[in-house]
Amino acid sequence: MVTQRRYIRNFFLMSGYKITDGLALASIKCLLFICCLLSMYLFLIGPAYSANWVEVEVGEDSGDTYLWPYFHSASRFVDGESIKKSSDGITYVELVNAKKAISPNVNSLVVSKKSKCDGEKVVWQNFYIYKSAMGLGKPIMRLNPNEAQELKKGGAGALTDSFACELAKLK
Repeated sequence: MVTQRRYIRNFFLMSGYKITDGLALASIKCLLFICCLLSMYLFLIGPAYSANWVEVEVGEDSGDTYLWPYFHSASRFVDGESIKKSSDGITYVELVNAKKAISPNVNSLVVSKKSKCDGEKVVWQNFYIYKSAMGLGKPIMRLNPNEAQELKKGGAGALTDSFACELAKLK
């Protein structure tokens, strides 16, 4: 500690700055560094999930999810960049955004799904529930059901799954 103080004192004597000027300069640089780190944190961590959402046209029963009462009427989106192919199907990320929120605490959910592209069922691997629209901000709940959802022919879930499977073919 004594060596550091001596080094700082010698630096300021050689540079022509007064120690008080140097401390102010060091404080400003430290503050700028902290602001830079905070900005990077907010930029990189800000939205919990940001994606290239592509809206899926689904009709009236757009809210057929495990959380049906909250998403009776919803817009549905698929993240085209999230689609991953495997030998037994695909995985993709879907956003369900309430058109008219039933609860002020539940406005959107982002769900990771696994599909065999057979039109029969999808597996909900995990999902995040958001108070804000479009999956922005910090999720209020995270669940990992890893359970299958039966798809209704012509239903919103089936149409979204079909859409994701078609996008996967283009990759």
